[in-house]
Formats: sequence, C-alpha cells, structure tokens
Amino acid sequence: MRHPDALAATARRLMAMQGPDGLWGGFHLRPGESRDWVGAVAALALAEAAGSGRLPPALAAAARARAERAADALRLRERPGGGWGYNGAVPPDSDSTAAVLRLFAALGRTAPASAAFLAMQGDPAQGWATYGPMRSWDHWSLPCPEVDAASALALFAAQALDRDDLAALWRKRLALAQDDAGHWRAYWWPGPGTATLAAVEVWAAAGRPAPRPRLPDPATPAMPALDAVTLVQARGLLDAAQGAHALADACARMAGPGRWPADAVLLAPPRHPASPPGDSSPEGRGALTAAAALRALAALPDPRTRPAHPRPAPRVAQDLEPLARTLGLSPQAARLAHHAGHALLDPLLGAPLPWPNKAVSSLARGWPVEFSATLDPDHRPALRLACDLGDPRLSPGGRAWTARAALIRAAKVLGMDPLPLQAGLAPLIAQARRADPAERFLIWGGLDLTDGPQGPQPVLKAYANLAVAGPDPACRLALAARIVASAGGAAIGPHLLALDAALAAGRPQQMGLALTAQGLAGAKVYWELPGHDAAAVGRLADALGLALPPGFTPEIPGIASPAAALRGLSGLAVHVDPVRGVVPELTLATQAAQGVTWRGGHETASIAAWADGLGLSAASALALMAALRRDGTAPRSLHTLTLRRDGGLRAAIYLHADGWLERRLSAPVPFHVPDSIPPRHPAPAPLQGGSP
Repeated sequence: MRHPDALAATARRLMAMQGPDGLWGGFHLRPGESRDWVGAVAALALAEAAGSGRLPPALAAAARARAERAADALRLRERPGGGWGYNGAVPPDSDSTAAVLRLFAALGRTAPASAAFLAMQGDPAQGWATYGPMRSWDHWSLPCPEVDAASALALFAAQALDRDDLAALWRKRLALAQDDAGHWRAYWWPGPGTATLAAVEVWAAAGRPAPRPRLPDPATPAMPALDAVTLVQARGLLDAAQGAHALADACARMAGPGRWPADAVLLAPPRHPASPPGDSSPEGRGALTAAAALRALAALPDPRTRPAHPRPAPRVAQDLEPLARTLGLSPQAARLAHHAGHALLDPLLGAPLPWPNKAVSSLARGWPVEFSATLDPDHRPALRLACDLGDPRLSPGGRAWTARAALIRAAKVLGMDPLPLQAGLAPLIAQARRADPAERFLIWGGLDLTDGPQGPQPVLKAYANLAVAGPDPACRLALAARIVASAGGAAIGPHLLALDAALAAGRPQQMGLALTAQGLAGAKVYWELPGHDAAAVGRLADALGLALPPGFTPEIPGIASPAAALRGLSGLAVHVDPVRGVVPELTLATQAAQGVTWRGGHETASIAAWADGLGLSAASALALMAALRRDGTAPRSLHTLTLRRDGGLRAAIYLHADGWLERRLSAPVPFHVPDSIPPRHPAPAPLQGGSP
C-alpha cells in the first residue's frame, strides 16, 4: 500500500472506532476500560494528521471535526480541580492529563486548571509522577521517563515550559536513561516504544541539545505494532531517511487498509510493596496502535512498503478434531469440527491480537472459545463450543458483518442452508452500525456436534447481543422478535413483552438461533439479572404455565451455593419454536463464583453427584473436564438448568479452556507478562515510565 493510501486508510479506520460519546476506548484493567486517556491520544493523532497537509482536504476536515468532538467530550469530563484520568473511576493522573492538554493545544484550546494540576505533579529537575505527591513506598508516585516526557511536552505545548526547561529535563534525566539499544524502558508497558518516542520528542522540541540520543535499534518481529510504529517515528526524528525505510517495514504489518494489529499490552504493576499482584490488559480493538501509526505516517516521508507475510494459522481449529475424538465422536464428526472451527474462527484468530483479551471479548474471561457439555439421561458423546466471531478491530458494523460471514461459511461446511441465519442477523447488523465501538460482544457462534444413526448431527448457533438496540427493554425485545421473524420463525413480539412484564426484573440481554440441516430449529431469548431472584423465576414460570419442582435452584451442592448465586450474575431464558413461538420451557443460568480456587477432583465429584440427584448422566461433562485439564485447569464458567413442559429437567456445564487455548494460539502476547508483576524498585536515575 502506498504511503498516502496507508495514511488515509488509517485515519478512516481510527475515525470509525470513535464511540457515541465522542471518545475511543481501549484496555480493560480493574477500573474498567480507559476512555479519557485513550480518547485523548486518538483525537490528538487525528488533529495532528489533519494539520499535516498530507490528508485529502475533505478527509482532513473530517479528522479535525472528530478531534474537536472528542475535545468537547473531554472538556465535560475534566475534574473540578483540573486533570483527567485513565477513566472516570480513578483519580486524575499526569499522562492522561498530558494527552488531553496536547490535544487542546493542537486545536488551539486552553485548560488553565489542568495545566496547573500537571505543573504541580513535578518539574524538569525532579521529573513527573503519574500520581502525586511523590512517596518512596508508592511506586505509582515515582517519576519515570515516559511520564516525564509526556508531561513536559504537554506543558511545553500549553506554553507553561520553554525550550530551556525541556533541555534541562533532557540533560538531567532523560539522556541518562537511554540503554545500549538506544531505547528507554517503560514502566507501564512491556516494550520500549512509547517511552522511547516520548523521550526523543522532548530532545527534538528542546532544540536537539547535547548529548544527542543514540539511534534506537529497530523493532523486532516479536514486538507489538505499537512499539514498531513508535520506534519508527523516534528513528525518523533522528534520521528521516532511516525512519522512512523503517516505516515501510512497519506498514507491512497491516492486515488490510488501515487495519493495524491490536497486540499492545498495558501493565499496572503493584502500587505498594504489600499490594496484590499487578494487572495487565491487551489493547482491545487497536485504537491506540492506530493512533500511533497515524502519527508516524503523518510525520515521516513516504516510504515504499512491502507486502505483509502471511500470519501462521493458530492450532485451535485443527485441534478440535482430536478433542472431538477424545470425547468419543466418530472420525466424520471430528473432521466436521475441524472444518467448521476454521470457518468460525479464522476472522477472529487471523487478527493479530493477544489472548486473553477482556478489552475485546466478554466471553470466557476474554478467551475466544468456551466449551460446554450437557447432562442428559443417557450419555451421548458430544462436542459443544461457543466462540466470539468477527474481526474485533473493525467498527461494530464491520465486525458484525464478518461474524455473519463466518457463520455462513460454517453452515456451508456443515451442509446447511445458511439463509435463516443470514436473514435473521440482518436486523442486528443494521443496529450494530450505530453501536458503541467499545461494545465487546456483538455476535457469538456456537457448534454442537453429536453422532446419530445417519451420521454426524451438527447444530450451528448464533448468539446476538440485544443491547445494541439501546437500554430500553421494549426496543431489545422488538429486535429479538425481528431477528426470529427474519429467520423464518413465528411472530413473538407481544408474547415477549408480556413475559418481560411478568418477570419485572433484569433486562433482555441476548438471544440465540439454532440451525440444523432441516432449517431453523429454534431460538432462545435471555434475560440477565444481577443475581438469582427466586421470586422473578417463579413469576416467569407462572407466565409460561410451568410448575417449579423443588430441585429447580442455582445450587450445585459443594461448589455452587444459593448465597453465591445471589452475588453473581444470573440469567433466565425462554425457548422459541420456529412454528409455535414461545413454548413452555424455562432455563436458569448461574455464573460461577469469581475467585474460588479450582479443585478438579472436588468439582468432578460434586458435578457427578448433582447430575445423579437430577436423574441425569454427567459422563459427557466429566469427559470434557478430563480432556481440558490435561492442558491446565478447566474452571466452571456457569451452569444451566432447564425445566421442560413435561416437568423433566436437563442441565449443562460450561467450562473455561484457558490452558487448552493458550497452548494452541500461535501468537502469544509479546513481551511475556507474568501473572504476578514484580514491584518497581526506586532507582537514582529514571529507568522506567507510563500510566494505567
């Protein structure tokens, strides 16, 4: 791709990620997603690109307008005493405030209170802390290079510092922290790119004082794209020709027009020596990487790009075949699992993203696949999985479209007519075009495989997020009714509204469609509740004409107590027959308690005893647990219990597959992030930097 095309495509891609609130989002640490900080960085990149003179006039005007809209949103989020934070749930910090101040300066705006807040966080002689005041026992309140550099650049842009101040910061602190590779090591990032670019920007803005920084080593293939493009821009500030040449290598990482890998990882090390282990998060959809790439493309000369090398395919889909064989399925069914898995997962796993990735997916703690098993009266070998679908780097409409395309391919592989799913998901895709880009779930896929007398019996499922219709329950249920009708099913709108009124709790959250070789087999509509509500379950059962038996509870004796169910998410679902509409059948879903230590033998015995008490067979669930545990633990995600019209029960167990997946994803997180991030030890010279 030519440089001008890459620049324009990246600008358009970044603009498409802007949310309804005018901001961008990324990462998912314990306080949640970052919108203030990521939003400011993305808007700054658009403002700089708009003013570079390298974008077509109409696109430059649009980029400027998007940046202005973000600045308006951020102005409303400014703290009373000045400053902005990682998001609205945490105190203001230096880097986030610096990013907003640089955006405001690029747009000709001022924020005196926030400039004063940032000035009080540090100075060129002592550096800037992410969170002040500075304390030796608080690692987040110690100066570090990228916070030093970001803060100084923002105050320079706001005319609160001059070149002499930047030169003093360079000589006394930043020049001393460059390592032998020409990099600055970051505190909040595994890689050196962000800190290195910020330090070199300070040197350039200070008038290029002595000592001159060493040219940083180029990015390696193992580095995330964020490091690659920031190191490219840093090299370009020192040697424009070398920077342009390196940009050609960086642009080869694009998987399509403006589609940069979203493989950056943000760290949040322990704040105090006695703090619990640190946190980390993958980037999400890649707004920060796209913003960094846009800045580099707008700042550097036009390079000649080379085509990207194909990325090796992950082993997840191909290893579904041996897993299916292990679970007792026939070779024909196992082969179908392999091919259908490729059709479903290729768009998702083909995107260069690290996993787990809570910023992208809300399925299975941020892993893209979750397995489950049914508890039936008679043991019947089966492979059941749910997976996230679509390319998460795209805007919501594009992600939903690629998800539907994956389902269509899977239907054809399984010998099914894809029309019911293709038509049924059309209303969702229309709504998704207006959805918040930060939405982590649009469409999930599901595959159930069993063997029958005539051969494999596959069921293909699609799960749609009704939240894209907005917060109003009536709008969500209307979307569910349109999906069922578009798929060729019965009209269910009035019945769903009546059930919602009877339930008087929770909110409609998602729905599923099931497709077989014979056509649309059924649908389910799910309500999400903040915890188990026995009264609400009773009201919904009454509305369906069902009598609740004594065993219809969220409890699995020994591992899932009613008290735990009150604290975690719960769900209720009703079944929809394509011809008859809503039928008398009720499903109770209960999320596993968070933070409970997984004890494989105890869970196995408890689930077997629970199934025996219900008159069901746990053989399928136990076989799946054993197969997944060979690659690591397989904690229970949730369990469901379904009451049928005849009073019979059936159940299902859902399992995380962290270890199994981690071994099979061929693109692990670059710069290995340990589960327990060691604390940072103070040092005389600033050696690390950044912000959560």
